[in-house]
Amino acid sequence: MNRVSNGTVTGYRIALLLVFLMPSAARGQALAVQDRPDFSGRWILASADPPGPEISKAMTVRQSLARTNVRGEPMTPFYKEIAIDRELESGTRSETHQIGIQGGVVGGVVGSHRPGGPPSRPRGLFAVKWDDAVLVFEEGTYSGETSQSGPWTQRREEWSLEPDGRLRVAITTRGSSDTARTVTLVYRRPPPPLLPEKQAARARLAERIDDERQRDEAAVECERPAPGVASIQPEGLAR
Repeated sequence: MNRVSNGTVTGYRIALLLVFLMPSAARGQALAVQDRPDFSGRWILASADPPGPEISKAMTVRQSLARTNVRGEPMTPFYKEIAIDRELESGTRSETHQIGIQGGVVGGVVGSHRPGGPPSRPRGLFAVKWDDAVLVFEEGTYSGETSQSGPWTQRREEWSLEPDGRLRVAITTRGSSDTARTVTLVYRRPPPPLLPEKQAARARLAERIDDERQRDEAAVECERPAPGVASIQPEGLAR
């Protein structure tokens, strides 16, 4: 059996995991749906600055809308969750985030931290929140008392829609041993599929073009003299 002495646990080592969550809606930051873009759908990479191997060539996004509270009563609609399938060269990575949630994780061993000594437990922060019409994904790790003390890393991803409807994704990474680096990705929606009648019309047009090409080739072939047969020139033109 473990013994407790001076606020520490001896004997077996016990892993500690703490998670705290803070919904931004509870702080009055939830705004109406009309003030927020819906990123749902499929997106194809149009440009990357700078390019790189671990960039999503395509993404499929599902953004869910909440219209009722936990008691089933009507409420002001808001975007509750976003699910993303990122298609990378190494494979597809799927992730789901609750929108409006901020939290953190503290890992380590109970009793491993000595009062007054340096923190020995790694910590993490994460958030998915709106900044006006921009959806922000944040995550980071640190080992000091604050988010930028000791060895630390931060990653911030911002999603926004451009006036032409394209999706702009800006990813900034930095850390205690790395300078800030930003990658800007622009995605476009794939063209809509053709309706059956338009597909049929396109097929008929392709057939007509192919028929005209074959007739032109046949006409040119007829005008050519047969091999071994001298062409007959009108009288007066022969030399």
